[in-house]
Amino acid sequence: MIFTDRSVCGGLVGSGTSAAVLVPVSENQEVQVRTAAVGCRVSNFECEVDAIILGINMAIQYVHALIKCKAVEHVYIFCDCLHAIECIDKM
Repeated sequence: MIFTDRSVCGGLVGSGTSAAVLVPVSENQEVQVRTAAVGCRVSNFECEVDAIILGINMAIQYVHALIKCKAVEHVYIFCDCLHAIECIDKM
């Protein structure tokens, strides 16, 4: 499972960051956290999309590591911004 979120400081447009947290199925694997600075004049939406992309990149790396071990799993990415999900889905 991967959870994504964003933060924008300064109102509707401001300094923004994105984050993704990967929670592996196996108990002996560590939780992975990635963050990224998005920009100084960005919206919540831009940061949400960036967080989803960050999560997708984490999922790709995670699945590649599992394929080497012959353990294939489904990866789910959770995001609370429907508009960002729809935009990513249309790409």
